[in-house]
Order: sequence, then structure tokens, then C-alpha cells
Amino acid sequence: MFTFFTILFLVFSIVALIKGDIFQSVKITMGEDEIKRQQLGTDNYVPDKKMIGSLLTIFLVMLPFAIAKMIYLCVALSYDPFTYPTLALLVYLITSLIIGFTKKKTKIDLSTDKKIEDYRKSLNKKRTVKGVLISIVYIVHLAYMLVAMAFM
Repeated sequence: MFTFFTILFLVFSIVALIKGDIFQSVKITMGEDEIKRQQLGTDNYVPDKKMIGSLLTIFLVMLPFAIAKMIYLCVALSYDPFTYPTLALLVYLITSLIIGFTKKKTKIDLSTDKKIEDYRKSLNKKRTVKGVLISIVYIVHLAYMLVAMAFM
């Protein structure tokens, strides 16, 4: 079972590295909705039901995925001969989840057309340096775990 999840997470990480942001279309929809909200004002703004459904879908998919990844890393501690690589990833995952849930959303200034254009350009980026590095680290770690399991 551990091998199955290792391969599953490895495939997911490789796809994330190759394809870029998996939820790119939802990110763009959310950004366009933010532009609409700031242009209309808070009083006249009505959220798009499609966007709310997309956000709920992401939440219902990514939360169990993050929990499964956390459980995987906890179990991987017993398979890892050096323990530190897996422990470092587990600490990173927990820290990023805590920061993600507690970080206050900053309001984006979209008062001029230039700022709106720059914001749209930032939404269209499929990859970030941080995302690529994290994907590479996960791929290396998962390949390391497959090798470690093969020699146990």
C-alpha cells in the first residue's frame, strides 16, 4: 500500500511539474471575480455561483490530499533510513498548511487599468519558482523513498 501511494504522489508531482498550476482556470476565475468585485463595489457585488462551486471542489479535493500526504510522510518516517529528509518535508507541509489557513488575505489595489492589467498577467502565470522547486524536491524525495523501499 505504501508503494502505491509513493507512485501516486510521484505521478502527481511529475504532472504538477510538467503542467504547472493544476487549478489555473479557477485561479483566473477568482482573479476576474476580484476585479469585478472591486469595480462594482462591495454593496453591488454578487459572487458567481460557478466560482463558489469551483472553490468548494478545490477545498474538497485538496484538503484530503494534504491530509493523505501528511499521513504518507508520517508513515514514511518508518521506511526512511535517514529520517531527516522525510521529517523536513513533513515540517514544511505542516508549516505551509498552518500559514495558508492563518494568513490574512491582503486586499489587492486594482484602482487603475495598469494595475488591473498587471494583476491579470500575474494570474496567467502557470509556474512559480517556488512551485517548481517544491515539485522537484517532492519528486526527488519520492524517488528516494522508492529506492529505499527496494533495498529494505
